[in-house]
Amino acid sequence: MGMPRTFIALFLGTLLSACTPGGGSEKPAEVRKGTIEDLNRCAHKPNEGSDALMTLVGKSQIVDSGFFGKKMNLPDLAAVLDASAESTIRYAKAIGLNVFKTPYKEGERICPTFASIDYAPERLQAIWTEASGGDTSGGTLLGLYFDYPCLPNAKVPAGGKRCSNSKVAEPVVLVTEATDKWTLVHEMMHHNFKKTTKESGEAKSDNTLLAELTKAADAVEKAKADYTALENRQDLETLILNLKLAISLALEAVSRGKLEETAIEGLLIDLWTSDQLHHVVTTGSSVWYMGVGADAAVQQIPDIKPYTDFIRAEIEEHFWNEYTPQVNEIDAMPVAFKANIQQAIKTAGEKLKERGIAIPQERGAERRMMTSATQAPPSQAAGEAHMKNHENPALENAKKRLVRVLTAPVKH
Repeated sequence: MGMPRTFIALFLGTLLSACTPGGGSEKPAEVRKGTIEDLNRCAHKPNEGSDALMTLVGKSQIVDSGFFGKKMNLPDLAAVLDASAESTIRYAKAIGLNVFKTPYKEGERICPTFASIDYAPERLQAIWTEASGGDTSGGTLLGLYFDYPCLPNAKVPAGGKRCSNSKVAEPVVLVTEATDKWTLVHEMMHHNFKKTTKESGEAKSDNTLLAELTKAADAVEKAKADYTALENRQDLETLILNLKLAISLALEAVSRGKLEETAIEGLLIDLWTSDQLHHVVTTGSSVWYMGVGADAAVQQIPDIKPYTDFIRAEIEEHFWNEYTPQVNEIDAMPVAFKANIQQAIKTAGEKLKERGIAIPQERGAERRMMTSATQAPPSQAAGEAHMKNHENPALENAKKRLVRVLTAPVKH
Protein backbone atom coordinates (compact mmCIF):
# COMPACT_ATOMS: atom_id res chain seq x y z
CA MET A 1 0.00 0.00 0.00
CA GLY A 2 1.28 3.50 -0.79
CA MET A 3 3.55 5.00 -3.40
CA PRO A 4 6.78 3.26 -4.38
CA ARG A 5 9.51 4.19 -1.91
CA THR A 6 11.69 5.76 -4.58
CA PHE A 7 8.94 7.80 -6.23
CA ILE A 8 9.32 11.01 -4.28
CA ALA A 9 13.09 10.63 -4.13
CA LEU A 10 13.22 10.47 -7.92
CA PHE A 11 10.96 13.50 -8.15
CA LEU A 12 13.27 15.47 -5.86
CA GLY A 13 16.24 14.36 -7.91
CA THR A 14 14.93 16.35 -10.86
CA LEU A 15 15.11 19.63 -8.94
CA LEU A 16 18.09 21.86 -9.62
CA SER A 17 17.87 24.38 -6.80
CA ALA A 18 15.86 25.64 -3.86
CA CYS A 19 15.33 29.14 -2.52
CA THR A 20 15.54 30.43 1.00
CA PRO A 21 12.07 30.11 2.57
CA GLY A 22 9.86 33.13 2.78
CA GLY A 23 6.29 33.77 3.88
CA GLY A 24 3.96 36.33 5.37
CA SER A 25 2.70 36.85 8.89
CA GLU A 26 -0.70 37.18 10.49
CA LYS A 27 -1.80 39.95 12.79
CA PRO A 28 -1.04 38.70 16.32
CA ALA A 29 -4.05 37.44 18.20
CA GLU A 30 -4.56 37.66 21.93
CA VAL A 31 -1.39 36.57 23.77
CA ARG A 32 -1.93 33.66 26.14
CA LYS A 33 0.48 33.23 29.01
CA GLY A 34 1.35 30.34 31.25
CA THR A 35 2.94 27.74 28.95
CA ILE A 36 6.65 27.20 29.52
CA GLU A 37 8.72 26.58 26.40
CA ASP A 38 11.69 24.28 26.81
CA LEU A 39 14.06 23.30 23.98
CA ASN A 40 15.40 20.49 26.12
CA ARG A 41 12.08 18.68 25.67
CA CYS A 42 12.34 18.68 21.88
CA ALA A 43 12.90 15.42 20.05
CA HIS A 44 13.67 17.69 17.10
CA LYS A 45 14.57 21.38 17.36
CA PRO A 46 12.26 23.79 15.49
CA ASN A 47 15.04 24.74 13.05
CA GLU A 48 16.40 21.20 12.64
CA GLY A 49 16.40 20.20 8.98
CA SER A 50 16.80 21.85 5.62
CA ASP A 51 14.91 24.71 4.01
CA ALA A 52 11.61 23.80 2.38
CA LEU A 53 11.82 23.75 -1.41
CA MET A 54 10.21 27.11 -2.09
CA THR A 55 10.75 26.72 -5.83
CA LEU A 56 7.88 24.22 -5.72
CA VAL A 57 5.29 26.78 -4.58
CA GLY A 58 2.62 26.86 -7.26
CA LYS A 59 3.91 23.76 -9.05
CA SER A 60 1.51 20.98 -9.96
CA GLN A 61 2.06 17.26 -10.51
CA ILE A 62 -1.05 15.28 -9.61
CA VAL A 63 -0.40 11.67 -8.64
CA ASP A 64 -2.21 8.84 -6.90
CA SER A 65 -1.43 8.87 -3.18
CA GLY A 66 -1.54 5.07 -3.09
CA PHE A 67 -4.44 5.11 -0.62
CA PHE A 68 -8.07 4.49 -1.58
CA GLY A 69 -7.81 6.24 -4.95
CA LYS A 70 -7.11 9.66 -3.45
CA LYS A 71 -5.09 12.00 -5.66
CA MET A 72 -2.64 14.62 -4.41
CA ASN A 73 -0.28 17.34 -5.64
CA LEU A 74 3.17 15.80 -5.18
CA PRO A 75 5.30 19.00 -5.12
CA ASP A 76 3.56 20.41 -2.02
CA LEU A 77 4.37 17.23 -0.11
CA ALA A 78 7.87 16.72 -1.49
CA ALA A 79 8.81 20.31 -0.62
CA VAL A 80 8.62 19.74 3.14
CA LEU A 81 9.75 16.14 3.64
CA ASP A 82 13.25 17.09 4.79
CA ALA A 83 12.39 20.60 5.94
CA SER A 84 12.60 21.87 9.49
CA ALA A 85 9.37 22.61 11.30
CA GLU A 86 10.07 26.35 10.99
CA SER A 87 10.61 26.09 7.25
CA THR A 88 7.54 23.87 6.84
CA ILE A 89 5.49 26.62 8.47
CA ARG A 90 6.82 29.14 5.97
CA TYR A 91 6.03 26.83 3.05
CA ALA A 92 2.49 26.26 4.36
CA LYS A 93 1.91 30.01 4.44
CA ALA A 94 3.47 30.45 1.00
CA ILE A 95 0.88 28.10 -0.56
CA GLY A 96 -1.94 30.09 1.03
CA LEU A 97 -2.62 28.36 4.32
CA ASN A 98 -3.58 30.44 7.33
CA VAL A 99 -1.60 28.71 10.09
CA PHE A 100 -2.27 29.32 13.78
CA LYS A 101 -1.58 27.52 17.04
CA THR A 102 -3.85 26.84 19.97
CA PRO A 103 -2.79 26.95 23.63
CA TYR A 104 -1.75 23.91 25.58
CA LYS A 105 -2.15 23.52 29.35
CA GLU A 106 -1.00 26.53 31.34
CA GLY A 107 2.28 25.99 33.15
CA GLU A 108 3.12 22.88 31.12
CA ARG A 109 6.59 22.53 29.61
CA ILE A 110 6.47 22.03 25.84
CA CYS A 111 8.82 22.07 22.90
CA PRO A 112 8.46 25.50 21.21
CA THR A 113 8.11 23.99 17.74
CA PHE A 114 5.45 26.51 16.79
CA ALA A 115 6.70 29.51 18.76
CA SER A 116 6.73 31.63 15.58
CA ILE A 117 3.03 31.08 14.88
CA ASP A 118 0.37 33.42 16.26
CA TYR A 119 -2.37 32.06 18.49
CA ALA A 120 -5.67 31.53 16.69
CA PRO A 121 -8.14 34.44 16.80
CA GLU A 122 -11.30 33.82 18.77
CA ARG A 123 -13.49 32.89 15.77
CA LEU A 124 -11.07 30.08 14.89
CA GLN A 125 -10.32 29.09 18.47
CA ALA A 126 -14.06 28.53 18.92
CA ILE A 127 -14.00 26.01 16.06
CA TRP A 128 -11.07 24.22 17.69
CA THR A 129 -12.90 24.08 21.01
CA GLU A 130 -15.96 22.55 19.36
CA ALA A 131 -13.89 19.99 17.43
CA SER A 132 -12.01 18.99 20.59
CA GLY A 133 -15.24 18.20 22.39
CA GLY A 134 -15.04 21.34 24.51
CA ASP A 135 -11.51 20.78 25.78
CA THR A 136 -9.60 24.10 25.59
CA SER A 137 -6.37 22.79 27.12
CA GLY A 138 -5.02 21.22 23.92
CA GLY A 139 -5.12 17.72 25.33
CA THR A 140 -7.58 15.97 23.01
CA LEU A 141 -6.78 17.34 19.57
CA LEU A 142 -3.47 17.84 17.78
CA GLY A 143 -4.44 19.62 14.57
CA LEU A 144 -7.36 20.77 12.48
CA TYR A 145 -7.88 21.84 8.87
CA PHE A 146 -10.92 23.52 7.33
CA ASP A 147 -11.93 25.91 4.56
CA TYR A 148 -13.48 28.54 6.82
CA PRO A 149 -16.22 29.99 4.56
CA CYS A 150 -17.48 26.46 3.88
CA LEU A 151 -18.21 25.71 7.54
CA PRO A 152 -21.95 25.69 8.38
CA ASN A 153 -21.66 28.49 10.97
CA ALA A 154 -18.94 30.57 9.29
CA LYS A 155 -19.21 34.31 9.94
CA VAL A 156 -17.97 35.74 6.66
CA PRO A 157 -17.79 39.56 6.71
CA ALA A 158 -19.19 41.69 3.90
CA GLY A 159 -16.81 41.50 0.98
CA GLY A 160 -15.10 38.43 2.44
CA LYS A 161 -14.33 35.25 0.53
CA ARG A 162 -17.26 32.91 0.04
CA CYS A 163 -17.39 29.13 -0.10
CA SER A 164 -16.72 27.92 -3.63
CA ASN A 165 -17.23 24.62 -5.42
CA SER A 166 -14.21 25.23 -7.64
CA LYS A 167 -11.68 26.87 -5.33
CA VAL A 168 -10.43 26.63 -1.74
CA ALA A 169 -11.45 30.02 -0.33
CA GLU A 170 -9.85 30.51 3.10
CA PRO A 171 -7.90 27.40 4.17
CA VAL A 172 -7.01 27.30 7.85
CA VAL A 173 -4.65 25.00 9.76
CA LEU A 174 -4.70 24.96 13.56
CA VAL A 175 -2.15 23.01 15.59
CA THR A 176 -1.76 22.70 19.32
CA GLU A 177 1.48 24.37 20.40
CA ALA A 178 2.54 21.09 22.08
CA THR A 179 2.71 18.99 18.90
CA ASP A 180 5.30 18.67 16.12
CA LYS A 181 5.92 18.80 12.37
CA TRP A 182 4.09 15.50 11.74
CA THR A 183 0.79 17.10 12.74
CA LEU A 184 1.42 20.14 10.55
CA VAL A 185 2.20 17.97 7.52
CA HIS A 186 -0.91 15.87 8.26
CA GLU A 187 -3.11 18.98 8.15
CA MET A 188 -1.32 20.23 5.03
CA MET A 189 -2.27 16.94 3.36
CA HIS A 190 -5.96 17.62 4.06
CA HIS A 191 -5.48 20.87 2.16
CA ASN A 192 -3.56 19.04 -0.57
CA PHE A 193 -6.40 16.57 -1.10
CA LYS A 194 -9.09 19.26 -1.03
CA LYS A 195 -7.24 21.62 -3.38
CA THR A 196 -6.48 18.76 -5.78
CA THR A 197 -10.15 17.81 -5.87
CA LYS A 198 -11.44 21.36 -6.28
CA GLU A 199 -8.87 23.04 -8.47
CA SER A 200 -6.64 20.63 -10.37
CA GLY A 201 -9.10 19.40 -12.96
CA GLU A 202 -7.37 16.01 -12.68
CA ALA A 203 -9.54 14.58 -9.91
CA LYS A 204 -13.30 14.15 -9.83
CA SER A 205 -14.87 17.19 -8.18
CA ASP A 206 -17.35 16.96 -5.32
CA ASN A 207 -20.03 18.41 -7.60
CA THR A 208 -19.43 15.75 -10.23
CA LEU A 209 -19.52 12.97 -7.66
CA LEU A 210 -22.66 14.47 -6.09
CA ALA A 211 -24.42 14.46 -9.47
CA GLU A 212 -23.32 10.87 -10.10
CA LEU A 213 -24.59 9.74 -6.69
CA THR A 214 -27.96 11.38 -7.28
CA LYS A 215 -28.25 9.91 -10.77
CA ALA A 216 -27.29 6.46 -9.50
CA ALA A 217 -29.92 6.53 -6.76
CA ASP A 218 -32.59 7.53 -9.28
CA ALA A 219 -31.47 4.82 -11.70
CA VAL A 220 -31.59 2.04 -9.12
CA GLU A 221 -35.05 3.08 -7.96
CA LYS A 222 -36.37 3.20 -11.54
CA ALA A 223 -34.78 -0.11 -12.51
CA LYS A 224 -36.29 -1.81 -9.46
CA ALA A 225 -39.72 -0.37 -10.23
CA ASP A 226 -39.49 -1.37 -13.90
CA TYR A 227 -38.51 -4.92 -13.05
CA THR A 228 -41.21 -5.28 -10.41
CA ALA A 229 -43.82 -4.17 -12.96
CA LEU A 230 -42.88 -6.54 -15.79
CA GLU A 231 -40.37 -9.10 -14.46
CA ASN A 232 -38.48 -9.32 -17.73
CA ARG A 233 -34.87 -10.27 -18.32
CA GLN A 234 -33.79 -6.87 -19.73
CA ASP A 235 -35.06 -4.95 -16.71
CA LEU A 236 -33.24 -7.30 -14.33
CA GLU A 237 -30.04 -6.82 -16.30
CA THR A 238 -30.50 -3.04 -16.09
CA LEU A 239 -31.06 -3.29 -12.36
CA ILE A 240 -27.86 -5.31 -11.90
CA LEU A 241 -25.78 -2.86 -13.95
CA ASN A 242 -27.16 0.15 -12.08
CA LEU A 243 -26.68 -1.54 -8.72
CA LYS A 244 -23.02 -2.25 -9.51
CA LEU A 245 -22.37 1.38 -10.51
CA ALA A 246 -24.20 2.65 -7.43
CA ILE A 247 -22.08 0.53 -5.08
CA SER A 248 -18.90 1.74 -6.75
CA LEU A 249 -19.94 5.38 -6.32
CA ALA A 250 -21.02 4.85 -2.71
CA LEU A 251 -17.59 3.41 -1.87
CA GLU A 252 -15.89 6.30 -3.69
CA ALA A 253 -17.86 8.75 -1.56
CA VAL A 254 -16.82 6.92 1.61
CA SER A 255 -13.17 7.25 0.54
CA ARG A 256 -13.59 10.99 0.13
CA GLY A 257 -14.95 11.53 3.65
CA LYS A 258 -13.98 9.86 6.89
CA LEU A 259 -11.38 7.59 5.30
CA GLU A 260 -9.15 10.60 4.61
CA GLU A 261 -7.60 10.42 8.08
CA THR A 262 -6.60 6.80 7.46
CA ALA A 263 -5.11 7.70 4.08
CA ILE A 264 -2.98 10.55 5.42
CA GLU A 265 -1.55 8.68 8.39
CA GLY A 266 -0.84 5.66 6.19
CA LEU A 267 0.94 7.86 3.65
CA LEU A 268 3.08 9.58 6.30
CA ILE A 269 4.02 6.23 7.85
CA ASP A 270 5.05 5.01 4.39
CA LEU A 271 7.24 8.07 3.91
CA TRP A 272 8.80 7.93 7.38
CA THR A 273 9.58 4.20 7.28
CA SER A 274 11.15 4.61 3.82
CA ASP A 275 13.43 7.41 5.13
CA GLN A 276 11.77 10.16 3.12
CA LEU A 277 9.95 12.09 5.87
CA HIS A 278 12.31 13.55 8.48
CA HIS A 279 12.37 15.66 11.68
CA VAL A 280 9.09 14.32 13.02
CA VAL A 281 8.00 12.42 16.11
CA THR A 282 6.53 9.07 15.10
CA THR A 283 4.49 6.86 17.44
CA GLY A 284 2.14 3.92 17.17
CA SER A 285 -0.79 6.21 17.87
CA SER A 286 -0.82 6.90 14.13
CA VAL A 287 -1.99 3.33 13.55
CA TRP A 288 -4.65 3.74 16.23
CA TYR A 289 -5.84 6.92 14.49
CA MET A 290 -5.96 5.12 11.15
CA GLY A 291 -8.35 2.72 12.84
CA VAL A 292 -10.57 5.54 14.11
CA GLY A 293 -11.06 6.87 10.59
CA ALA A 294 -11.50 3.37 9.21
CA ASP A 295 -14.14 2.44 11.78
CA ALA A 296 -16.15 5.56 10.91
CA ALA A 297 -15.83 4.84 7.19
CA VAL A 298 -16.82 1.17 7.45
CA GLN A 299 -20.03 2.17 9.23
CA GLN A 300 -21.03 4.09 6.09
CA ILE A 301 -20.64 1.14 3.73
CA PRO A 302 -24.14 0.01 2.72
CA ASP A 303 -25.26 -3.53 3.48
CA ILE A 304 -26.36 -4.66 0.02
CA LYS A 305 -26.90 -8.31 0.83
CA PRO A 306 -30.71 -8.01 1.07
CA TYR A 307 -30.69 -6.45 -2.42
CA THR A 308 -28.43 -9.07 -3.96
CA ASP A 309 -30.37 -11.85 -2.18
CA PHE A 310 -33.52 -10.51 -3.87
CA ILE A 311 -31.81 -10.57 -7.27
CA ARG A 312 -30.46 -14.09 -6.67
CA ALA A 313 -33.99 -15.27 -5.86
CA GLU A 314 -35.26 -13.80 -9.14
CA ILE A 315 -32.40 -15.42 -11.05
CA GLU A 316 -33.21 -18.78 -9.53
CA GLU A 317 -36.95 -18.44 -10.15
CA HIS A 318 -36.53 -17.55 -13.84
CA PHE A 319 -33.44 -19.68 -14.54
CA TRP A 320 -31.39 -16.63 -15.57
CA ASN A 321 -28.15 -18.07 -14.25
CA GLU A 322 -25.97 -16.08 -16.63
CA TYR A 323 -26.37 -13.10 -14.29
CA THR A 324 -25.01 -14.88 -11.22
CA PRO A 325 -21.34 -13.92 -11.85
CA GLN A 326 -22.29 -10.24 -12.01
CA VAL A 327 -24.14 -10.48 -8.70
CA ASN A 328 -21.12 -12.22 -7.18
CA GLU A 329 -18.99 -9.27 -8.30
CA ILE A 330 -21.37 -6.84 -6.62
CA ASP A 331 -21.29 -8.78 -3.35
CA ALA A 332 -17.49 -8.82 -3.48
CA MET A 333 -17.09 -5.05 -3.86
CA PRO A 334 -17.75 -3.97 -0.23
CA VAL A 335 -15.80 -6.98 1.01
CA ALA A 336 -12.75 -6.01 -1.04
CA PHE A 337 -13.10 -2.38 0.04
CA LYS A 338 -13.06 -3.34 3.72
CA ALA A 339 -10.15 -5.70 3.16
CA ASN A 340 -8.19 -2.89 1.51
CA ILE A 341 -8.73 -0.68 4.56
CA GLN A 342 -7.73 -3.45 6.97
CA GLN A 343 -4.62 -4.23 4.93
CA ALA A 344 -3.55 -0.58 4.94
CA ILE A 345 -3.73 -0.47 8.74
CA LYS A 346 -2.01 -3.83 9.13
CA THR A 347 0.81 -2.82 6.79
CA ALA A 348 1.33 0.49 8.61
CA GLY A 349 1.54 -1.30 11.95
CA GLU A 350 4.02 -3.84 10.61
CA LYS A 351 6.24 -1.10 9.17
CA LEU A 352 6.34 0.75 12.49
CA LYS A 353 7.02 -2.44 14.46
CA GLU A 354 10.00 -3.11 12.18
CA ARG A 355 11.34 0.25 13.36
CA GLY A 356 10.77 -0.62 17.00
CA ILE A 357 7.64 1.49 17.41
CA ALA A 358 5.07 0.01 19.80
CA ILE A 359 1.43 0.02 18.69
CA PRO A 360 -1.10 1.01 21.39
CA GLN A 361 -3.74 -1.61 22.08
CA GLU A 362 -6.40 0.75 23.36
CA ARG A 363 -7.67 4.24 22.80
CA GLY A 364 -5.44 6.98 24.17
CA ALA A 365 -2.70 4.58 25.24
CA GLU A 366 -0.16 6.68 23.40
CA ARG A 367 -0.19 10.20 21.99
CA ARG A 368 1.99 11.91 19.45
CA MET A 369 2.85 14.88 21.67
CA MET A 370 6.09 16.67 22.41
CA THR A 371 5.66 16.38 26.15
CA SER A 372 5.22 13.40 28.43
CA ALA A 373 2.47 15.08 30.42
CA THR A 374 -0.85 13.40 31.10
CA GLN A 375 -2.90 14.21 28.03
CA ALA A 376 -6.55 13.21 28.04
CA PRO A 377 -7.46 10.55 25.47
CA PRO A 378 -9.47 11.94 22.55
CA SER A 379 -13.20 11.66 22.96
CA GLN A 380 -15.46 10.05 20.35
CA ALA A 381 -17.17 13.43 19.91
CA ALA A 382 -13.82 15.10 19.22
CA GLY A 383 -12.88 12.52 16.62
CA GLU A 384 -16.24 12.80 14.86
CA ALA A 385 -16.14 16.62 14.92
CA HIS A 386 -12.62 16.57 13.48
CA MET A 387 -13.56 14.30 10.57
CA LYS A 388 -16.74 16.28 9.90
CA ASN A 389 -14.65 19.34 9.00
CA HIS A 390 -13.39 17.50 5.90
CA GLU A 391 -16.82 16.52 4.60
CA ASN A 392 -18.98 18.26 2.02
CA PRO A 393 -22.52 18.43 3.53
CA ALA A 394 -24.26 18.23 0.14
CA LEU A 395 -22.12 15.27 -0.86
CA GLU A 396 -22.83 13.57 2.45
CA ASN A 397 -26.58 14.01 1.95
CA ALA A 398 -26.39 12.55 -1.57
CA LYS A 399 -24.39 9.61 -0.24
CA LYS A 400 -26.92 9.01 2.54
CA ARG A 401 -29.78 9.04 0.06
CA LEU A 402 -28.02 6.47 -2.14
CA VAL A 403 -27.35 4.30 0.90
CA ARG A 404 -31.03 4.47 1.82
CA VAL A 405 -31.95 3.33 -1.68
CA LEU A 406 -29.45 0.48 -1.59
CA THR A 407 -30.53 -0.72 1.84
CA ALA A 408 -34.31 -0.23 1.47
CA PRO A 409 -36.46 -3.36 1.89
CA VAL A 410 -36.67 -5.21 -1.43
CA LYS A 411 -39.68 -7.47 -1.39
CA HIS A 412 -41.35 -8.82 -4.46
